[in-house]
Amino acid sequence: EASIKDLYTTDRPGLAMGVDRWDASDWYFIYRHPEFDDGAAPLAVGIPEAGEYHLWARVRSATGDPAGWRLSGPEATREAATDAVEWTWVRAGEPISLSAGEMEMTLITDDPAAELDLICLATDGRFVPEGARPEKSTPSPAVANLTAENVRERVNYLTWDAPDDPTVSYYQVYASEEPIEEVAQELLVGSPTGPEMYDWGLKAGTEYHYAVTAVDRRGNESAVATAQAATPAGKPMVMASLTFAEARREGAFEETEAGATRGDFFVVAEEPESNAAEWEIDLPRDDEYYVWLRYLHRGSGGRGGGARQNVQVLLDDEQLTTLSGGADLNVADKLITEDHPMAPRLWTWLPPGNEDLTRVALPAGEHTLRLENLAPGVRYDALVITSDPAWKPDDGRLHQG
Repeated sequence: EASIKDLYTTDRPGLAMGVDRWDASDWYFIYRHPEFDDGAAPLAVGIPEAGEYHLWARVRSATGDPAGWRLSGPEATREAATDAVEWTWVRAGEPISLSAGEMEMTLITDDPAAELDLICLATDGRFVPEGARPEKSTPSPAVANLTAENVRERVNYLTWDAPDDPTVSYYQVYASEEPIEEVAQELLVGSPTGPEMYDWGLKAGTEYHYAVTAVDRRGNESAVATAQAATPAGKPMVMASLTFAEARREGAFEETEAGATRGDFFVVAEEPESNAAEWEIDLPRDDEYYVWLRYLHRGSGGRGGGARQNVQVLLDDEQLTTLSGGADLNVADKLITEDHPMAPRLWTWLPPGNEDLTRVALPAGEHTLRLENLAPGVRYDALVITSDPAWKPDDGRLHQG
């Protein structure tokens, strides 16, 4: 028995791979590619001991017309055909004599309706295979030789050796500042498909503990392998927390008190095309900085609502960056009153970028920071500028999407 999924593309001249997540064993099957007249694929099979073997194929017809395969081994070729549109086990002729060890079985068809997902070799002539191959329930072996090293100020690089298991689909990488005794979803930092990963945006001067597992196509997760890496001590963090209530504002703004705001009130631009907000800031050093915006879209409740933000950030009248993203949540005023328990959880932070945080180089000294193109119908509360790429706000939710 062997898995069709383990055939590489170069081993399927003239054949194509289909996906049937409901009925095919291990999800995959092969069929003749419509651009070719015929196709063949060599499949490596391990024979445990010499003997007479009965050869079975699990096949179906895409059209209900008779469709067949030729199964060619080192000593003989057998045929298996069906007109059934459901997956069907078909005995491929007379038994064949096979020697112990590795052999190659070539799967051949010139029939456009022929589909195949399994073959089976059995020494017992009374045995009749049924259904799909049982789902794999045994996890893959653990990854080997896991290493973690610090390669940049806030970046660790992990590598490992993949287990000898062709069913491995991807890996789970977990990280914590404490030793990991048991993996958990909240510790998951990546799911790479290859045996390496960069973990970035880390805290300076911190030792990170990692655990890596291998996950097969059926979702079975292996035992963990662990490693540690420490980031070097960095420069002291710079942070400026600015509120719209304290900003120098141009144009007409609504000013409303609410629960869980950083400032005395939030603002809503009444003439977004001409409204702007400015602050005077003093940065202690030249560095790369990250800009976070705290806001909440006004609406009747629920997801979306149509508002799209493209807030322009200027430093000393020069374009610096754009804070953009759709309003993923809209909330009625009654849910953010000063005593409402939901308010602290509804205010939303728009991060500087998506997967890779957008950083901007700023010089030391006194500057004027200005925001333009504020979105209509959006409550604005605060802005944070920080030199720490690992900083995450703890007083609100993160923008989704």
